[in-house]
Amino acid sequence: MKKYLSILLAIIGIAFAIYWVKISARKPSPAPPLNEPARNTFEKTIAGAGLIEAAGRNISIAPPIPGQVADIYIKENDLVKKGDRLYRIDDSEQRARIATAEAEIARAEAAIATAQTDIANQTAAEMSAVANVEQLKALLADAEQIVESNEKVYKDGVLPYITYSSSVKARDAARARVQQAEAQVIQTRSQMESVKARLREAETNLVLLKARRQELLVTLDRLVVHAPQDGRVLQLNIRTGEFVQSSPTLTPLL
Repeated sequence: MKKYLSILLAIIGIAFAIYWVKISARKPSPAPPLNEPARNTFEKTIAGAGLIEAAGRNISIAPPIPGQVADIYIKENDLVKKGDRLYRIDDSEQRARIATAEAEIARAEAAIATAQTDIANQTAAEMSAVANVEQLKALLADAEQIVESNEKVYKDGVLPYITYSSSVKARDAARARVQQAEAQVIQTRSQMESVKARLREAETNLVLLKARRQELLVTLDRLVVHAPQDGRVLQLNIRTGEFVQSSPTLTPLL
């Protein structure tokens, strides 16, 4: 009896071993895909590996000025037209310079306005000084006539010396006032030339400041990189916040 039991157990062990080998040899069934794979809708197709290249020529686009990327307006595979914005370099520093240039222009314009006002005032002062000279010359002419008349009478012994001397002193005083008034005219005209020179300097400075502002505006516009021609974006190797150089690199930025 024990002999048959041993044979039966051996047969059962062999059968279990064969069953276990078959179970272990089975390949697990593949898991279902997370997304439905693309289906080929064409009757005839050709498959192959390679790189996408432009029909004409690839253009590597780098910024004209290095800086930090502030905005990106496109993504890969986008179609762009000539002049479309691609990305923008941070322009905060450039805008601050433009604001400073605007303030300097306003100050230069104020200097021009002040100089023009000073010219108007000096013109009025010069006209007043010239009129004063003419008036004093008329008084001097009267004083000279009085001296000439008194001199004849004094020589004839009719007019006392003190009267004649007084008329001479009055004439000399009138002559001194004329000379002083003429000096005032010269000084006024000298001040006028100084104000005119200040006006010319302010106008020249304004022209330079406006040219500087235009230069800054051109640089500001260059911080926005535009598409040089119609095309498609094949690669985009920049991210917002990255610092990019204007010199070409092995890996094109765009």
